[in-house]
Amino acid sequence: MKHTLKRLFSGFQSAPPWWRIVLWWELRRIPYNCFVSILAAGWLLLFTPDKYVVEPTLIVVLIVLNVLYTGLWVFETVCRLVDEKTPLDAGPTMFAAQLAFTVFLFILIVHPLS
Repeated sequence: MKHTLKRLFSGFQSAPPWWRIVLWWELRRIPYNCFVSILAAGWLLLFTPDKYVVEPTLIVVLIVLNVLYTGLWVFETVCRLVDEKTPLDAGPTMFAAQLAFTVFLFILIVHPLS
């Protein structure tokens, strides 16, 4: 488990080409979406009276989170193309921030809507 988390948040040793940045992010999209799915399932189980109805708000939040996720690798790619001095840990830092933002969104925005 510890090794898996270390790999999930590992960065590059040297400046990568653009396609490796995209690959780095897309390889983490599956674990990220699993994490988001667990949050969404927990929210549905805890806060919706009818367990067979999917809240439209939740669907919108899930779409927005994935659009933002894609925006992060686009942002990192552009930053590296524009400035070669972009820190090598920019990807892992933004990935951790996206995870924190996801939890924040579920706690502060989705929960009060229930």
